[in-house]
Amino acid sequence: MRAGQLYVGDELVDPERIYRVAGSDWELDSYGGYTDPAWELKPTYDMPTILPEALEAYVTLQKRISLPVMGRLG
Repeated sequence: MRAGQLYVGDELVDPERIYRVAGSDWELDSYGGYTDPAWELKPTYDMPTILPEALEAYVTLQKRISLPVMGRLG
């Protein structure tokens, strides 16, 4: 978004073209503030995995690391 207009890279979005994008409902529906209801977007969502579940799976697979304590807590 620049000056109220939607760009893909350095080019204005072409209303005659179909774009495939990834985003959440917050980003693609008008209540998130990134789209204008006048655009009449009709997003469809494919949600085989819920984000917290994906994050949990990723974090679980990571090797544990130790960080030095730089001070006292409490």
